[in-house]
Amino acid sequence: MPRGKTGSLRNILSHLSHTPLGMLDMTGEAGDVMIRDVISVRPDTPLVNVIQTMIDKKIKRIVVADAEKRLAGMISRESILRALA
Repeated sequence: MPRGKTGSLRNILSHLSHTPLGMLDMTGEAGDVMIRDVISVRPDTPLVNVIQTMIDKKIKRIVVADAEKRLAGMISRESILRALA
C-alpha cells in the first residue's frame, strides 16, 4: 500500500473503522471476510423478482449463476438504475 497518499485503501479503512492507521490488521485472507450464504438468481429471472429479492434480503448486489451454479455475473443497485434510466 502506498503510504501518505490521500484516498488510499488503508487511509479509507482507517477512517471508516475509526482505527488508527498503524493499528489496522490487514493480514487476513478473503475466506476470513467473505459471505458464505450467497444469494443468487438465474440469468432468466425477471428483473422485478431480482429487485424484490434485493429489497427483501436488504442486499446491494446479487450473484447471477447458471443452471450448473457457475458464476455468470453480478447485478448491483447501480446497474439496475442505469438499465432503467
